[in-house]
Amino acid sequence: MSYFYFFKNDGKCKWMINEIEKYYPKYLRDPIDFKGKKVKFYTILKWVFRNNKGANLKWAEESGLNYVNTIDELPEGAGIYTTGYDADLVELEEARKKGIPIIEHPCPWVREIRRQLQEMNTDTHQCIFMVDRDHMIYECYHTIFPEDIIIIQNNNYKEEIRKHKNKKPIHLIIYSVFRKKEVKRVINFIRTDYPHPDNKLDGYKKTLCMWIRQGLLEEIEEAVKEKKLDEVWVVCSSERDRSTTSIISEIRETGAKPIVIKKLEDIPEKIDDNLRVGVLLAPIPLSKGIGNIINIIKEEYVMVKV
Repeated sequence: MSYFYFFKNDGKCKWMINEIEKYYPKYLRDPIDFKGKKVKFYTILKWVFRNNKGANLKWAEESGLNYVNTIDELPEGAGIYTTGYDADLVELEEARKKGIPIIEHPCPWVREIRRQLQEMNTDTHQCIFMVDRDHMIYECYHTIFPEDIIIIQNNNYKEEIRKHKNKKPIHLIIYSVFRKKEVKRVINFIRTDYPHPDNKLDGYKKTLCMWIRQGLLEEIEEAVKEKKLDEVWVVCSSERDRSTTSIISEIRETGAKPIVIKKLEDIPEKIDDNLRVGVLLAPIPLSKGIGNIINIIKEEYVMVKV
């Protein structure tokens, strides 16, 4: 008989849950009173979604949220609500100069990344920023990058640092959803190959987001070993989002096989009787069809309760 384990610490970010349940209904549906006027607020799609990463558009449509593709598509008199990945800083400043109403409510851990980038001393330190080059954070913040910045990912940090390192001590900044073990590999490499008493390597403690701290990655490692899982089915809207990529990397490193399930057709029709399977939700909000997949899996297969 097949065995199924449903993860207790699923991928839903607690900050995002609060944003979805409390703030989106308040600010991204009907007009609100804002500085003596009725203003309808929109989020800018370009700032939260690109290259099949980021926001789940189908979920946003189902939720009836106000959004436009770019700032140029804002209706007359409308306002901007920033969320999640913050905003293109140049476009945001231009909007502010035009008097467009703005409510800034990005992820607090993303805002901390912005603060660290803006406040680091570029005269005394060289910035190493761990972020994907095609991510919204990179696009939104690239205008405040120092000229000698080194952009790294978890799979290329050694070669990129060796290629671009100058004589300054290092100021390391980490995008929120890289795994702690990936961050520590980078730090250990810097400490070994580029030691300096003025290196600043601990800023990640303020930028690793709530989702990373919720215990899912640790549960993956523990469950795969203790439950002897062969596969872990990752229910998600996109496997290219960085948080989902971190989940998939964790599954692979623990020795199980990740299976990405984005639609009903991705659920295997048959599985081996002796297969041991874990099932979890990835962090990006799921549309109604995807969100119901776990219930369908529970109905489709015989479960051994844990």
